[in-house]
Amino acid sequence: MAGVSQAKGLLEGGVDAPPEDGVVVYLRMADRALGKVEEYALTLVLLAMVVIGAWQVIKPEGWMRETIKYGVLFIGMVAGALATQSDRLFNIDMVGRLLAPRGRLVVRIITALFTIGMCWVLYKASMAFRDSIADEAGEPIKPALGMLPLPYGALLIATHLALHALIDVYYLATGKPSPDVVDLVPKA
Repeated sequence: MAGVSQAKGLLEGGVDAPPEDGVVVYLRMADRALGKVEEYALTLVLLAMVVIGAWQVIKPEGWMRETIKYGVLFIGMVAGALATQSDRLFNIDMVGRLLAPRGRLVVRIITALFTIGMCWVLYKASMAFRDSIADEAGEPIKPALGMLPLPYGALLIATHLALHALIDVYYLATGKPSPDVVDLVPKA
């Protein structure tokens, strides 16, 4: 029963998680720092969109609509990167629940590598699309500039996934239990 009470304390913040080793500390620090930058950028863009949206009601101008349109794209991609950073992506992990913690690490690494590959495909496709609309004129904001959140958002997501995969590889290689996959509360 002591394990359950310790796990309960860990979930409630009463017991500290075991300290992590050197390389993992730096990988998590880089991941959190990038997440903080994304949070600040997201906050600034959202605030600017609210101000521009309110101002558009008073005195509508074409650049305002364009700014809001591309701002929504920015918010979507940066929010996706933040969800990746905090490991809150939509997961269907029925297979992972059946595996032991080391098996979960393997599944997490494979899933991360696949998703990084898909992010690379999205990056290349969105850059090709951006290049195809580079000569378009007539809009207050160039579409090639407004589309930048799409490829760079994919790179941010891939960066977070790569950092998480490196942490998982470390735990898999050392055989230490990863706090990301260990069951803190026993299943009923």
